[in-house]
Parts: sequence; C-alpha cells; structure tokens
Amino acid sequence: MTFTRWLLLLGLVPVFLHAQETAAAASGGDVSLGQLWAQGGWALYPLAFFSVAGFGLILYNALSVREQALLRPEVSAQLQTSLDRGDVETAREVCAENPCLVANITAAGLVRVKEIETYDAEAVEKAMEEASVEEIAGPFGVISYLSILATLAPMVGMLGTVSGMIKAFRNIALGGGWGNRSCWPIIYRKR
Repeated sequence: MTFTRWLLLLGLVPVFLHAQETAAAASGGDVSLGQLWAQGGWALYPLAFFSVAGFGLILYNALSVREQALLRPEVSAQLQTSLDRGDVETAREVCAENPCLVANITAAGLVRVKEIETYDAEAVEKAMEEASVEEIAGPFGVISYLSILATLAPMVGMLGTVSGMIKAFRNIALGGGWGNRSCWPIIYRKR
C-alpha cells in the first residue's frame, strides 16, 4: 500500500469509531468506548499494547522493506554493465560506494575473484549464498516480532474471555440468576 492509502485509512478510523458510537446511542445502548474499555478488564491492556506494537511493526516494515531500498535498481544496472565488460575492479568500487542488498552480496562474491578469466565459480557462488543469508536476515528479522505478536494476542484475548466467563458464572452462583442453580457452583467454586 502506498503512503497515501495508509493516511486515508488512518483518517477513517475516527469516523468508523464515531459511527459505532452513534449506532449504539441510536439503538438505546449508550455505551462509549471508554465504558467498553472499563468493562473489558485487565485483558484490554496487553491487547492494546499488542495492537499498537503490531501496527508500529507493520508501518516500520512497510517503510524499510521495499524493493527500492533493498535492491536499488540503478546499482544493479551499474554492476551488470561492469561485470558484462569483465571489469571486476569497477564492480568492486560500485559495491563499496553503494552499500545495499545487491551490492553487498555481489561484493562477497567478487572477493573470491582475482582475475575474470581464472576464478572458481563454485567459490563465488558459495560466498554469495552465505552473504545473501546474512543480508536478508537483517531487514526481515523484525518480521519475526510481528509473528510473535500475532501468536500472543489471540491467546491473551481468549484468556480474558475465559476469565470473564468465570466471573459471570461466579455472579450467577452467588447472586441468583437462571433457573436451576445447582450446576453453577460446579463451574465456579468458592474457595
């Protein structure tokens, strides 16, 4: 998504929240977002943290992991031209002057090239593979944090749901409620 679309989406969030509050007021349930937060209990704090952290990581990755920033097509074109001519020294200079994903991986392979006519292709390929693993791990390492948040947030949400259900059954068992109350103390036991 482009930056303009993100701004548009962020600008519409307050509109959607206001529409929800207006719909709740029209249906007779005057429940504000603050009241829902208070009723949500302790589980909303980590969920809010996970939401903000996840959104921040998404924005960070959207801005930092882009083709233009990582691959830099103009550097790739310069390297291609230099290597097509067999000019290893110029290719090394281009790599040194323009540190990016492609240049760093190519530079690792060029270290193994002494002369263009006599080089070991397997050694160059192996050096480039090793460098590519290290180079790609850097910018994409932050995505693993997003995966952790995506795993933890539903677990905390379910824990909050279960604790809310236990509280509801406790209230029913202690204070009256639906029909035959003999089963409620089984679900919630006073200690």
